[in-house]
Amino acid sequence: MSASRTVILTLAWLLVSNPCAVRADTPLDGETLFRLACQACHALGPETPHRIGPPLTNIADKPAGTATDYPYSAALKQSGLVWNRPTLVAWITGAERLVPGTLMAHHNTLQAPEALRLAEYLTRSAPRP
Repeated sequence: MSASRTVILTLAWLLVSNPCAVRADTPLDGETLFRLACQACHALGPETPHRIGPPLTNIADKPAGTATDYPYSAALKQSGLVWNRPTLVAWITGAERLVPGTLMAHHNTLQAPEALRLAEYLTRSAPRP
C-alpha cells in the first residue's frame, strides 16, 4: 500500500470513528455557531468588554452602531438598521452588501440556515445580564 493511500485511509478512519466529530446531517445550534464564527471578535454576556468587534449582549431591537465606546463606521451609524432576526441574517451572510462602506473585518462563511439559527440565538436565547 502506498504512503499516500495509507494517509488517506487513516484520515478517513479517524473522521468516521471520532465520537467528537460533528455529523454532516446534525446542524449546529446557535450557541455553537456563535462560539465558532463570532466569539473570536465579539463578546456576549453581562459586562463584556469590547474585543475587535463590539459586544453583542442584548443586541435584539437595538439600532445598529450604537454600543458605547466603539468606533463604528459612518456607514453603519447612518444605516438606520435595527438588529432583529432578518437584519442579523442579512448582516451575517453579507455585511458589505447590507451596508456598503461598513468596516466588518471578517467575511463570514455561514449559510442562510446557520445564520438564522445564530440570529435566533442572539435575539432570543443569548445570555442576558
